[in-house]
Amino acid sequence: MSSIRVFILSSLAEKGPMHGYQLRLIAERGHMQNWTDITPGAIYGALKRLLRDGLVREVRNEREGGRPERQIVELTVEGREELDALVTEAATAFRLPPDPFDLILARPTAEMQSNFESVLRQRSELVSAEAAIYEARIRDLGPALTDFERLAMSHKLIKIQAELSFLVQTLDALPQILKRAQSPINDRTTSVIDQ
Repeated sequence: MSSIRVFILSSLAEKGPMHGYQLRLIAERGHMQNWTDITPGAIYGALKRLLRDGLVREVRNEREGGRPERQIVELTVEGREELDALVTEAATAFRLPPDPFDLILARPTAEMQSNFESVLRQRSELVSAEAAIYEARIRDLGPALTDFERLAMSHKLIKIQAELSFLVQTLDALPQILKRAQSPINDRTTSVIDQ
């Protein structure tokens, strides 16, 4: 699912016809780059794809003063159906994007195992710094955020904090994990972290 697609379709559903620059301003004023993968500049390309796919349509062109002509678009019936499907999908499907770090955890080479503590500590420091930056961002944006934007940013912060908690637990359990990995009989039925 594309966040930018949901953003454009939902904005048109809520506010009616508008042009790309208006959508960009909504994204910037909503601080969307802080809690989504939407960058304001990507809106124009996404809008062209939505036009091509028939989910939005041009209703007119406008020109203000000496500015370039702007294409005003509106949601189509197909766009409304797509938005409804995307909202349902977002509400009913929980997915975490694949993290290459999980592959390192699941299939470490002997060389990686010898550096595991260092790698985990480095990742822990980076995630801890990211959590601090994100907490400061929420605090700094404070009154500029709506309750819903604050909720979305808090959701992301909780995910970052969960990663940090996992890393701390893993570092604590690492000596036992490495010891068991070296054992000729490696019991795969229980996890040291779960004990």
